[in-house]
Amino acid sequence: MAQKQVTPKRMGRPPKGDDLLLALVQLRLPKPVMERIDEMTADANEGRSPPLVPRGQILRDIIDAVLADDRAVQRIVDLHRRK
Repeated sequence: MAQKQVTPKRMGRPPKGDDLLLALVQLRLPKPVMERIDEMTADANEGRSPPLVPRGQILRDIIDAVLADDRAVQRIVDLHRRK
């Protein structure tokens, strides 16, 4: 008898590519931010099933883009210096 393969989903964990997403959900991002990420993911996947681009990859790309923009990084630093 063949043994069933246990997937992360069956174990109650998110798919491997969504580890970053899980971390950000735990940060309690505002609903509009999460909705925008979902829209970006849907656009990237163009209705493909199963999706080829996980939300975690979209989030990594967003972070890379922000960190590559020195002005964006400086705005974030300045924002937190004022607090």
